[in-house]
Amino acid sequence: MRLLLLALLVLVPSVAAADPPPRAETALATLAVKGRAPKTGYAREQFGPAWADVDRNGCDTRDDVLNRDLADKQWRPGTHGCVVVAGRLVDPYTGRRMESGGGRPRWELSEGERLRTGCRFRDRCPVYHAKGEPEICREGAAGPPLVEVSPGHAVACHFPQDR
Repeated sequence: MRLLLLALLVLVPSVAAADPPPRAETALATLAVKGRAPKTGYAREQFGPAWADVDRNGCDTRDDVLNRDLADKQWRPGTHGCVVVAGRLVDPYTGRRMESGGGRPRWELSEGERLRTGCRFRDRCPVYHAKGEPEICREGAAGPPLVEVSPGHAVACHFPQDR
C-alpha cells in the first residue's frame, strides 16, 4: 500500500500539491451583496394551489407541517387527524413555548400581521434572539441600513459588529 501511495505521489505530483478547500468565511467574502430583488412579475398562481396535498396523504401541506412540528395537537373532528386546530410549538431559537387553542391559533397570521416592518431576517437571526428580540429590529418599514463590515462585504443589520 505504501509503495502504491509513493508511486502515485511521484507520477502525479499535483495530488500532493493540492490546495486545501477555502474556509467558509473566504468563500462568503467573494459573494456580491446587492439590493432588494427586482419585481419580476411573480404570481403565486403560477405554482398551483397553495397548501396542496402534494404527498397525496389526504392532508394539505399546512396540516402536514403542523402535524410534524407541533406537540399536544388537537384536530378538527371528522378530519381523521388531519386538520390541526391547536397545539404547542417550542421556538428553536429561544426555547419559548408557543401555544394555541380556542380562538385563532397563534401560527395563523392575520393579513395585518403579515405586513411586516423592520428587519425581514429577524425570525431566523441568532443576533436578534441573543439580544432578547430588541425593538429596533421590529420597527421601521425600511429595515436596517446596509453597512460595510469589511472591504467588499456588507450586511443589512442593526448590530453589524455582533455578526
